[in-house]
Amino acid sequence: MAKAKVIKTEPLEKQLWKAADKLRKNIDAAEYM
Repeated sequence: MAKAKVIKTEPLEKQLWKAADKLRKNIDAAEYM
């Protein structure tokens, strides 16, 4: 069960990162920091 949750969280994180990239207008992580 725990492994299934981990597998599900990875794509969710990727979706959140994609949304963050859109909000940041695709700024590089180095520039964001």
